[in-house]
Amino acid sequence: MRWLPGALALSVAALAGCSRPYLTWAPREPLAARRGRLAITVEDRRPGDRASLGRAFGFGGTPTEILLDRDEPRQRLQRLAAEAAVTAGIGLATPTGAPSARLVLGLDLLRCDGTGLTAHAELSATLAILAPDGSPRLPPETASLRGKGRGCERAFADVLDQLLDELASRLVQGPAHEAALAVDAPR
Repeated sequence: MRWLPGALALSVAALAGCSRPYLTWAPREPLAARRGRLAITVEDRRPGDRASLGRAFGFGGTPTEILLDRDEPRQRLQRLAAEAAVTAGIGLATPTGAPSARLVLGLDLLRCDGTGLTAHAELSATLAILAPDGSPRLPPETASLRGKGRGCERAFADVLDQLLDELASRLVQGPAHEAALAVDAPR
C-alpha cells in the first residue's frame, strides 16, 4: 500500500496536464493612434466535431484527442483578430456604435497532428472585409498556414503567431487597410 499515495499523485498530475492551453500566441505591441471602428466576426466553418483539434501524445506517450469547448477556437480567434486590428492601428467598434467596416474571419481548418516526433498544426481561414451594410469591399482572401513544434501547444502557437502577423500586415497598409477605414457615404 506504500505505492498508493504516489500513484494518486501521479494520476492528479496526469489529469492536470489534460487541460493545457493549446490556442496561444505571442502578444504584439499595439499602435498608439487608432483610426476607424472595425467590427470583427469569426465564423467557425470547420466540418465535423468542432470540439476536436486533432491528436497529440498524452500521458505515457499514448495518442489522445485534443478536445476543447466547441466555441473556444472561435472565441480565441476573435481575440486574435482584435489584437491584429489594434496592432495595425485600427480601432474596434463598440457594441452600440456604428462600425466603419466589418472583418469576417471564416475558420475553415484548425487541427494538429502531434503523434510524431514533431507536431504539425494547420490553419485555413478566409478573410473578408465588408461595408457596414454587409456588401463586400474586398474579395475574400484565404490564408493557409502551417506550424510545427515539439508538441501541439507549440505548433498551434506557431501557426497562430503566423495568422496574427498575416492579419496585422494586411490591415496596416494597402487595400485591406483602406477598406477597413473607409466610411460609406450616406444614402
